[in-house]
Amino acid sequence: MSYIQNTPIQTHTVYLDSRFCEQREPSFNYILETALRAPLGVNMLLSVDNVTFPVTYPNINANNNLLTLTYDSGGGVYVPFTLTFAVGYYSVFDFVNELNRLLSITFGGVPALPMVASVNKNTCRISIACANPTSVIAPTTCGDLIGIGRDTDNELIIPLAANQNPAYTIAFPRGFNFGGTPYAFLKMSSVNLNNINSNGEINDCLCRIPINAPQGGLCNYRPSDPVRFVLQRAEINSISLRLEDRDNNPIIPDELQVVLRVDFIVPVDATALDEGTIDFYYRENGLPTQEEIDDEEDIIGT
Repeated sequence: MSYIQNTPIQTHTVYLDSRFCEQREPSFNYILETALRAPLGVNMLLSVDNVTFPVTYPNINANNNLLTLTYDSGGGVYVPFTLTFAVGYYSVFDFVNELNRLLSITFGGVPALPMVASVNKNTCRISIACANPTSVIAPTTCGDLIGIGRDTDNELIIPLAANQNPAYTIAFPRGFNFGGTPYAFLKMSSVNLNNINSNGEINDCLCRIPINAPQGGLCNYRPSDPVRFVLQRAEINSISLRLEDRDNNPIIPDELQVVLRVDFIVPVDATALDEGTIDFYYRENGLPTQEEIDDEEDIIGT
């Protein structure tokens, strides 16, 4: 729905720079010395004008850095082990090199494992060649990064066993994706926003920001058609902002600049929104009587 500023009250622009926030993690919290106040009978209309932050956060974090394998050490005895990747930014080649390094060292008394991971540049897929039967099992949280398939219920297909041809090769069915989250959600905790996510859950999201810069670049988002929110609060003296990825995990950029716009409107009478419709006419004038209906039919018949 579009809104028209129907008051003479000047628009307020709020420039929020993370260098001057009161707290940085998990949210950027700001205390406003000059509070935003709506006069009596007027609502604040909130929108986002601009968001800027550097893309310097890791693409592998505590939520997607586990890979668990089970290995036949001989005689059908399978030994599970979990590899944990250090938090950081990885290309696919960095990841595979680190995977091979982890596979070459000892884990809890288990000697170095005869496995070698490689990248197929033509198919954009990772594979792991093994000397004995091997499978990927849970807990594995890096499935979307390395290309583990998903079933019709959108669940990761685990366990993933090694193929027999070529012998004992774990071939991940999907292409790898180390680009990081393709978009970020800017959320505001200090007001109630009724946006709905993919699960149908109401959350406090202000906008979804496409990541339009490479790693190390500056993401700049300026919506061409800003979404506006009518606030029921009469006063705002603090603002709490945070960024989350598409899995609702926090993103903590080095810096975050946000420009908010606050307009002031007189709320429209919701009962007049359907003016000009048949329902509005009948609600205002009542339903026609049977006599009026008969008279109308007589007129049409002539």
